[in-house]
Amino acid sequence: MNDWIKGNPDKVKIAAFGGLGGLLIAGHFTGAALPAIVAGVGGAAIGWKVRSIMSDEEKEANAEAVKFAAEGPTSKEYAWINPETDSEGAAKAVENTRTTTYGDKCRKIEAMVKTTDDARIEQQTIYRLTDGCWKIAG
Repeated sequence: MNDWIKGNPDKVKIAAFGGLGGLLIAGHFTGAALPAIVAGVGGAAIGWKVRSIMSDEEKEANAEAVKFAAEGPTSKEYAWINPETDSEGAAKAVENTRTTTYGDKCRKIEAMVKTTDDARIEQQTIYRLTDGCWKIAG
């Protein structure tokens, strides 16, 4: 899959941003959910140093990959690539979804971001609140 992504960067970029636009139009993101996803799961709360050198589009693509990983099957990787900067990333759920005593769904996500200057892989538990927003644990 990642070889196909590297071999088709224009298709991937169009698909990634088209998918985000489609989710916004379809209403899968609410006004409150998008900032929570971008700021929380996109890297700020995780503490990635590489986030400071990611473009806004890369942050959005990363947040979208994490969202898909959070809602998708365990171990399925969701990747993105920016051919203009050679940055790339991927996210996958590393455990099945479980429900907390408060009714929130949670699972552990592994996310990778690689730029020309740095690479990070981190795991973080995220929660889907009853209002549909995803939040980093802690």
